Amino acid sequence: MEDEIVYHYCDVNAFLNIIQNNKLWLSDVQKSNDSEECNWIKDKINQEIEKGLDTERLKAWRTEYLMGTQFFAMTVYSACFSEYPDLLSQWRGYAQDGQGIAIGFSKSKLLSLNDVLPYNLAFEQVVYDIDKQQTFIQQIIEENIKKMQQKGIGHTALELNINYSMKFPLYKNPSFKEEAEWRLIYLSKPGNPKPDSDIKDLQFSETKYRCSNEKIISYTELDFSRIKRDFIKEIWIGPKAKVSKKDIAELLAASGYYEGISYNTREPIRIFQSNSSYR
Repeated sequence: MEDEIVYHYCDVNAFLNIIQNNKLWLSDVQKSNDSEECNWIKDKINQEIEKGLDTERLKAWRTEYLMGTQFFAMTVYSACFSEYPDLLSQWRGYAQDGQGIAIGFSKSKLLSLNDVLPYNLAFEQVVYDIDKQQTFIQQIIEENIKKMQQKGIGHTALELNINYSMKFPLYKNPSFKEEAEWRLIYLSKPGNPKPDSDIKDLQFSETKYRCSNEKIISYTELDFSRIKRDFIKEIWIGPKAKVSKKDIAELLAASGYYEGISYNTREPIRIFQSNSSYR
């Protein structure tokens, strides 16, 4: 059975770095371009909980909830993928307005990460369905109401962001449904060294930092050099890109993806030109 593929859209510079260094960046999810990132479902949960609190308890809840949101010591890092290789909205939003590249990665390799660090690492499908979101919201509300009776309202509010930090990024506004997104999520503390042991064939780096749009953004690198031939399956060239299939094939060859084997634009890594007429 042929391995399924998920696609990471990026600009040409990012594509060049990924191929040459065999590394994929996972950035602080709160520093993304989506202003609602992580807050879409979290705000709905918070609003529902607040409805059931009297004035005194509401004040305590809001104080501790805000503190938990601002001072949570762990950071959620994420890399995003789509189920579709030639999606106009993805080209526009994430690939330099159609001038970039979409890299097709092995879905099974990414799914294998779910078996190694269940509390810190996940590769899962984003949920857009309102009914499924409501089920999740109700589950969290019931869990936290019970917890209030055991730990108190302040402690429960403080822990809300912490306990579900791996789940919040997986619920998004239904208007984004077309993106058919999957997310690789890694929970770590900035400044932590890389994990002591290798995570199968994929390795994470220590926390690093970069500057973008006047913001300091922390990120970690996923090194896939050990399995690069099996990890990258396809490459799609954006509708407005100024690179050719020949450029891509030569870059892959120079970067060691074809060592000891013959190659062309159809194998072993398939290279396609976007079918979109977007100009």
